[in-house]
Amino acid sequence: MARRPRRPSRLDAHLHPYGLSAQQGRIIGLLHSARHDDRPVVQLDIQVELGITGASTTSLLQGLERKGYITRRVSAADARAKELTITEKGRQLVDEFDNVFKDVEERLVAGLTADERATASTLLRRMLCNMAVDGDKDQ
Repeated sequence: MARRPRRPSRLDAHLHPYGLSAQQGRIIGLLHSARHDDRPVVQLDIQVELGITGASTTSLLQGLERKGYITRRVSAADARAKELTITEKGRQLVDEFDNVFKDVEERLVAGLTADERATASTLLRRMLCNMAVDGDKDQ
């Protein structure tokens, strides 16, 4: 059976002018958030976080690297691992992303009252916890 092509999301449409997919946007966001941690982010972290194959992860990261949003280098601690770093260009893009995500969020909750928004937020957090791996439920 032939696989139907994935229909682009609204988020993909917002990110298209930057030449990025929603997954690539998420990777940049993860690297931006993680830059304050002591432990470097490696390619396997992204693979696990996004729930995708190694080959897909490599492809996404290569695209981000070609566009100058991230750098990849062999880890000094483990030659099999590649450490990922967001570049200045990537950090600037995160500021622009904030506006894109705010726009998407506003579209999602348009027409909802403040109480409905609060209820939706609570329910979504619960659903995310339901889907989390046992060790992640406390977050």
